[in-house]
Amino acid sequence: MLVCKYFARYLSYFCQGIAIDHMPLYLKLNDMLNDREKKFMEYWEASRQREGQWQYQLLTGIPIGLLFSLPVILIVFTAKYWYVRADMQSNAIASPTILIIAVILIAVFIAIFYKRYQWDQKEQYYLQLKAREEAEKKAGEV
Repeated sequence: MLVCKYFARYLSYFCQGIAIDHMPLYLKLNDMLNDREKKFMEYWEASRQREGQWQYQLLTGIPIGLLFSLPVILIVFTAKYWYVRADMQSNAIASPTILIIAVILIAVFIAIFYKRYQWDQKEQYYLQLKAREEAEKKAGEV
């Protein structure tokens, strides 16, 4: 509850256009980087190039991709037990080779897309922390 009060006051200062220099001290203390954020910055500086490569994203994202695509195979192969007409349609139209190719494509797309999204989120967080660190250095110099 106390945090909400401080956040509301910080937001009111922001909306009124009051400079950060004129804010109370307890609102400015949150601008400093804590240990967790510093560790994240060190980690991300070391591994951002590696995690940005599509090969790394594919290899580490495959489990999530398979998690989304394997239920398709499960439904198609068990359909003959609970929906006979769907089984007849799948046997007449789609060959198992096409089904396997489709599942692999779904898994690859989800894997790369999910890991690319995570990379973008981490990069944005890193850039925000970097900007806060720069602002902290400038405030310390003045």
